[in-house]
Amino acid sequence: YLTCLGCIALGILGLLLARSLMPSSAGSSEPVFRTPIAATTQAPIIVATTAALVTSNPLIPSYDLHDDNVCKPNEEFYGGLCYMRGELLTNGTHPIRTSSWTCCEKHPCGITGQKGKIGSKILCNGFDVDGDGNCPHEAGACLTDEETFLGVCYKKCNLLTNGDFPHRVAPATCCVQSGLSCLDIRKSATSSKFVVGGGDFDGRPDTPGQPHYPNVSYTEEDAAAKLTTPQPTIDPSMRGYIGDQARCGGDEELYAGLCYKQCSLLTNGTHPIRTSTWTCCSNHPCGIHNQKGAIGKTMACNGYGVGGNTALKVSVLTCPHAPNPCPLDAEEVLGMCFKPCAQLTNGDFPYRLSAVTCCKAKGIKACLDFGMTSTGDQYNTG
Repeated sequence: YLTCLGCIALGILGLLLARSLMPSSAGSSEPVFRTPIAATTQAPIIVATTAALVTSNPLIPSYDLHDDNVCKPNEEFYGGLCYMRGELLTNGTHPIRTSSWTCCEKHPCGITGQKGKIGSKILCNGFDVDGDGNCPHEAGACLTDEETFLGVCYKKCNLLTNGDFPHRVAPATCCVQSGLSCLDIRKSATSSKFVVGGGDFDGRPDTPGQPHYPNVSYTEEDAAAKLTTPQPTIDPSMRGYIGDQARCGGDEELYAGLCYKQCSLLTNGTHPIRTSTWTCCSNHPCGIHNQKGAIGKTMACNGYGVGGNTALKVSVLTCPHAPNPCPLDAEEVLGMCFKPCAQLTNGDFPYRLSAVTCCKAKGIKACLDFGMTSTGDQYNTG
């Protein structure tokens, strides 16, 4: 079901993008609004904005530049992108983001302390949103009169169309609403005049008139030194151990509990850092521009989501696989090896549920009874 929704959404986006890029036919006219829109004289080229802020300007957002946050105040930096803060999405109950779609109640983040929401679409929905409810974006912020679309800052459609078409659905297309209704050309407007930044070509480097990526100088001073994204492997608060790479094949790497073919081999050394099942990154910090992805022609076991030479093969496909078992004197949870609960609890709670919880019986259902479990930081050991 989610796959079908994703395909429909991508198809709609493709139609809108194609329409945005099509040249106007001879004799065609631009959309007419209640108040004419001034024409732009510069080509719409996406530019990077790194100039330091020097003077006050109402277009430049006013944020705390010394709060160690390279995103907007209602956002957090995770995996190279800015997402809405977990505490805002969950009303404070799960403030620790653990993936694009999940947040955790407290450390250590195990199976039982997670809360997730994918939403009705595959991307840019549920918990996978930025502070404005749009797609997550690179570190930084847009001007106050701008909005983001696919990670790029554009002047707001609401301002460009005097409120007639307030929703941006493509670089050059604004719509009365969002979603499927925008396929009705009577409810949308397409114009090269929409492919602009909020600076309106005022000549200032800190208020660009061209579409641009979010500017980190709007959100944090000396942001470059703070843009460090740890390689996503395992929660450092979990003191079990991953084990050496011998748990996977010699041409594989351990990621999120599974063995995948090494990104360095898949990309000929150009993108050695695995950031998801289908993507690899060239260097830290891992953002939009230094990622490389390959999904392949099938839903699984293709593209970069493959195992190495010794992995399980399904027909001709090589699939990611669970790592080799932990040593005989250890037990495994979420891809990590821990000292056995039976040994740590003298046999009273022999079944491990998470990094810090041992249970009298096997299975999550039985362990929902608190009388059947024992939780303590002393169990979080390898």
